[in-house]
Amino acid sequence: MNAHRFFALAILAAAPQTLRSQTPVSGIVITTGGRPISGANVFDIGTLEGVITGEDGRFRLMLGDSATIVARKLGFVPAQKTISRSHPDSIVIRLERAAPVLTPITVSASTYTANEERTATLTPLEVVTIPGTAADINRALQTLPGLQQVDEGTGLYVRGGDSNETKVFLNEAELLNPIEIQSPNGTFMGSVDPFLVDGIVFSSGGFGARYGDALSAVVNLQTQRRPARRGMTASLGLAGVSVSLAEPVTKQVALRFATNVFDLRPLIALNGSSHEYQPAPRGRDLSGSIILNSRNAGALTIFGISKTNRLGVAVTDPSYSGLFGVDVKADLAVATWRAERGRLKTTIAGSAGRSENQEKYGAFQLDTRLGHTQLFGEADWIASQRITLRAGAEHHEVHALFEGSIPHSEVDLAPGSRTKVLGSDGTDVRSGLFAEGDFRIGQRLRLVTGARTDESDMTRERTLDPRVSLAFRTIGSAHITAAWGIYHEIADPLLSDDVLGNERLRSMRAMHSILGFQAGDNAEMVRLELYHKRYDDLTRQTRDYEVATNGEGTAYGLDAFVKATAPLGVRTRMTYSYVDSRRTDPNTGLIADAPFDVPHSITLVAQKYIKNWEAGAAYRYATGRPFTPVSGATFNTDEKRWIPSYAPPFSERLPTLTRFDLSLSNIRQLAPGWQIVMYGSVTNVLGRHNIYRYTYSFDYTQRIPVASLFDRALYVGASILH
Repeated sequence: MNAHRFFALAILAAAPQTLRSQTPVSGIVITTGGRPISGANVFDIGTLEGVITGEDGRFRLMLGDSATIVARKLGFVPAQKTISRSHPDSIVIRLERAAPVLTPITVSASTYTANEERTATLTPLEVVTIPGTAADINRALQTLPGLQQVDEGTGLYVRGGDSNETKVFLNEAELLNPIEIQSPNGTFMGSVDPFLVDGIVFSSGGFGARYGDALSAVVNLQTQRRPARRGMTASLGLAGVSVSLAEPVTKQVALRFATNVFDLRPLIALNGSSHEYQPAPRGRDLSGSIILNSRNAGALTIFGISKTNRLGVAVTDPSYSGLFGVDVKADLAVATWRAERGRLKTTIAGSAGRSENQEKYGAFQLDTRLGHTQLFGEADWIASQRITLRAGAEHHEVHALFEGSIPHSEVDLAPGSRTKVLGSDGTDVRSGLFAEGDFRIGQRLRLVTGARTDESDMTRERTLDPRVSLAFRTIGSAHITAAWGIYHEIADPLLSDDVLGNERLRSMRAMHSILGFQAGDNAEMVRLELYHKRYDDLTRQTRDYEVATNGEGTAYGLDAFVKATAPLGVRTRMTYSYVDSRRTDPNTGLIADAPFDVPHSITLVAQKYIKNWEAGAAYRYATGRPFTPVSGATFNTDEKRWIPSYAPPFSERLPTLTRFDLSLSNIRQLAPGWQIVMYGSVTNVLGRHNIYRYTYSFDYTQRIPVASLFDRALYVGASILH
C-alpha cells in the first residue's frame, strides 16, 4: 500500500521533462523520406526517461548537460544521437525502415509488459498510473486479458486457473512465498513494489521451456539497473511514509535503498469500512541493491528485501465470530550475474529466502515456516542470424515446517472444537533441465521448440514437458501465432502432510493449446487469442481440509486487447476475457464449474495529460464467481450445532462486480532539481456494494452477504523528489 510514493514517481515521469532538468531538447522523428513518425519512443538511454512522439512526429525532453537519446518504433531501425552542452534548439532523428523481422514469441498479454532488453517501455509507470491499482503490480496485471477478478485481492487467476498456478520470478529466482497478506476476501497485497523493478514480463500461457513448476502462467520481474544519477524521494500519504535513495558510487558500482512503512488506520478513519480491524493492516519493507558492472566480467546484481505485515479483521461464521489474524515475515536475497561474450550469453542466479506466516481464527491456528534456496543457470548461443540455441538447469530446495491445528470440520470453527494437529517438517528437492531452439525460417516464419524435464523428491517422479510456439507474419505488423505445450506443477507442501491424508502426491499436469492474431505496435494494437487447457492429477482440499487427488478439468476461452489513442489525445485501452473453466469438485468428485470460473471480464482505461495534470479513469466489470449454496440444515443434538447440507457444487453465482475509479495528479517545481507531486484518487466512485462471498446465520436459515473492504475510498498524498 505504498501508493503515496508510486503515484508521485509515476506522475513525475509522465510529466513534461522541464521539471526534471535544466536543458530543453525539442526535435522531430522522421523517415528517411522526410515523413513524420508518430508513436515513436524517444528516451534517454542512460535513464530510460522518455516520451512518445505526437502525430506530427515531434517530441520535447529535458535532459542534463549531455545525454544519448534513442528513437525507436516497430518496423524501423532504432537510431540514437548524442546531445552535448551546446546542442541545437531542435534536432532531427531519421529512422530507416527495417527489413521484416519477426518479434519475440513470448505469449504475453499486452504491450505494457516489457522484454528483457533496455527499451523505452517504462513498465513501472504504467503499473502505477492505472486508476484503482493502488500502485500494485498484481492489480495492474489483473487489468490484462486472460486474468479473472475472482475476489478483491491480488491473486492472479489466469485463464481459468487457480492463483497458486501462477508463479512469480525475481531476477530469475522463484518467489516461493509472494509475501502477501491473506484475508478472508483474498490476498491483500502484491508481492513486489513496482519501483523496485525495471521490467515485467507476464506470460498468460504457452510459455517456453525455461519455466517449470507453473501450471498456468508466469510473471518475471527484473530489479532496477544502475541509476544514472543521484536521486531521492520522500513521500507522505494516508497509507504511510516512504524514502528511497539511489547513488552511482563509481562507473562500476551503484547502490539503491528503499524503505516503506504503511498503516491503513488514517485511510480507514477517513473512508470508513464495512469490516472491523484489530489491528488495521500495517507493515514495513526494507530493500537494497548493489549493482556491479564490468566490461570484461559482465554485470552482477545483489538484491535483498525484508518485509513484515500484520492484519486482524473481524469475520462472521455460523459457528464462530471473531478476529482473523495474520502476521507475515519474509526475507529474500538474490544474486544474479549476466555476461555476454561474442555469440554466447550467460546467466547465473542464486537465491535464498525464508518466510514465517501465522494465521489464527478460532480453532484454526497455523504457523508456516518456509525456507528455500535456488540455483539457476542458462546459456544462449547465437549460432547464426537465424538460429539461437539455449539450455539451462535449476536446483531448488524447499524446507517446509507446519505447526498448529486445523478444525476437524469447516462448520465447527469455534475455539475448543475438535481439531487435527499438524507437526510436519520436511524438505523437497527439485531439479530441472531444459533446452530450446529459436529458428527464423525465411522472412515470415519463426519457430521456437524445446522441452524440459523435472524431478522432485516429493512426487518421486520425473516429468517431461515438450513445448512449441510459432509466429507467421502476414501483412505489415500482423501476425498469426500459435503455441502448444505440457506443464507440470508440484502441489503445496502443506497438502503432503500425513495428517491431512496424503503424504505422496503426483505432479499436477496441464496441456495448453493457443491460437492468436496480433496487429499494430505500442501505440495502437489489436490482439485476439483462443486457448484450450486440459488438466489432470489436480490436488485440492475439501471443506473439511482433507486432500482430494486425481482431479481433472478443462478451460477454454477468448482474450481480446485493443489499445488506441482517442480524440483529444486520450490514451485508451480495452480488455475482454471470456473463459469456461470446469474442474472436479473435491467434496463430491463431480465435474462442476471451477470456483474461480468468471466467464466475462472487461476493463476500460482512459488517461489524459494536460500541462502539469494527469487524469485517469478505469471501469471494471466481471461476472460473479460460482459458489456452492447451503440447501438446508439439521440440528445435531450430540454436538449441539446445526449441520448444513449443500446444493449441487457451484450451482449459484455471486452478483456481478462493477467498479469505476478516478485519479488526478499535479506536479510543481520547488527549486532547481526539486519537485513536489500532489495526487489523489477515488476508488469505486459510484459506491457500488460489491459482494465477494456469503456467510450464514447460526442455523443456516439466513444468507448474509460479505461486502468489499471499502464501498468508496478517497486517497491523497504528496511527495518531494530530487
